[in-house]
Amino acid sequence: MRRPCLFVVPDPKTKISGGNLYNAGLITALCAAGVDVRVIDRDGARDVARDDELCLVDSLYLAELPRFAPCWLLAHYLPALVEGRERLSDVERTALLAAEGIVVPSAFMADAFARLAPEPRPVAVVTPGLELAHDAAARAPRAVVVANLVPGKGVLELLRSLGTRRLPLAVVGALDRDPVYASACRAAAPWVDFLGERTHAETLATIAASDFLISSSRMESFGLALAEARALGVPIVALDRGNARAHVDEASGGRLVGSDEALADACVRLAQDPSELDRRRRAARAQRAAPRTWADAARDFAAAFTD
Repeated sequence: MRRPCLFVVPDPKTKISGGNLYNAGLITALCAAGVDVRVIDRDGARDVARDDELCLVDSLYLAELPRFAPCWLLAHYLPALVEGRERLSDVERTALLAAEGIVVPSAFMADAFARLAPEPRPVAVVTPGLELAHDAAARAPRAVVVANLVPGKGVLELLRSLGTRRLPLAVVGALDRDPVYASACRAAAPWVDFLGERTHAETLATIAASDFLISSSRMESFGLALAEARALGVPIVALDRGNARAHVDEASGGRLVGSDEALADACVRLAQDPSELDRRRRAARAQRAAPRTWADAARDFAAAFTD
């Protein structure tokens, strides 16, 4: 790929999120492959792409996307999918009409854009790589949720569904993105260990040391924590939403459920059944595969934009 790239994205080092980890991994791998890459933030951007640059704009910046056109949407997120809408808002529609094309992290998202886009647009599927390096952590017999405490992650609904049942549980994720929601989560289950935001390596260590991972997310465009748990050999219990089913199946010790109540019930039963938990852990470890790398993702990206 000879064409230089301009990424209009949040600073990946400021906050931990699946989208920021994706941006950082792809940008680093493209640079390592010799691609000329510039990175600017929406607020600091004083110029748009040069004529020779491929401009990619993070979907967090949907409202600003038209001013960077011609550009591609780097689609980690679409409000319509999180909110379960079958119609786009005016902001979403305007952004998609302004975009030349869309880069998505999964086939699920490609299908969603094919269904929702007001006009056909090229779609490039660039599945993320996995960086699994972490220091060993003390074994902790508990479940773990990896999610910033915001409504789209469904943590409050999970905790309310648990009610008075005390599942040994840790939550890794920022507490300051939506303070009201985070406060409601803590009030609903004061016995939960809310660990706050951790580095990526610390998060991986927590996942690896836990009995199983829970996903209560309303919509996963890819599901990075799910992919990481799968690669680490940790069973997953998840709501069947978005791209979750790409990572969760019975053969690998996982389970998909259809509601918050079913999720809470399944997690409690699993935590109380050591033999079933051991079976699922053995299945998860047996199904581990060599993880995809960011170099793989960079090659797919370059192939999608071959001059």
